[in-house]
Amino acid sequence: MKRVAIVGCGGSGKSSLAQRLGECLGIEVFYLDTLFWRPGWVRVPASEQERTMAQILKREKWIIDGDHPPSQPLRFSMADTIVFLDMPQSTCLCRTLKRTLRERGRSRLGVAEGCPERLNWTLLKWILLYRRANRPSLLENIRQHSTGRQIVVLHSPREVDEFVDALAGLGLVIQQR
Repeated sequence: MKRVAIVGCGGSGKSSLAQRLGECLGIEVFYLDTLFWRPGWVRVPASEQERTMAQILKREKWIIDGDHPPSQPLRFSMADTIVFLDMPQSTCLCRTLKRTLRERGRSRLGVAEGCPERLNWTLLKWILLYRRANRPSLLENIRQHSTGRQIVVLHSPREVDEFVDALAGLGLVIQQR
């Protein structure tokens, strides 16, 4: 595992898993919400997003956390491993609500400085509609752009822990959590 794309719904645990894998494997983590947003939740222009993505993908090793459908085909075709956190909607909603209460008004892991944690209708709608609106195209992007890649689909926090623990058991871990 040298090039890892981590995708899933908001609240699925993408950033936490990316951080854990980065620490374990000794690979730099790139959070798309850090790269694609400026302070005050101002979106970085698409042309700048594309340049940034191209620079990261040229590296020998990377872990990229973020759903971001426009960049999925390129990321998936460049990754050696795609991890899809296919969590239940209830898990994503619960985690998002807890995170909002815990981090309210502060920038959290995986989000650009100056982008305080907040709960809004856009985020809730994304989570509520993810399985119907986003998941099918994600699965299609994986199908189309993952030939020869390792695909890991995890359905629960327990499966995430088992996945990371299995890497430790294979001797792939540089540093235990």
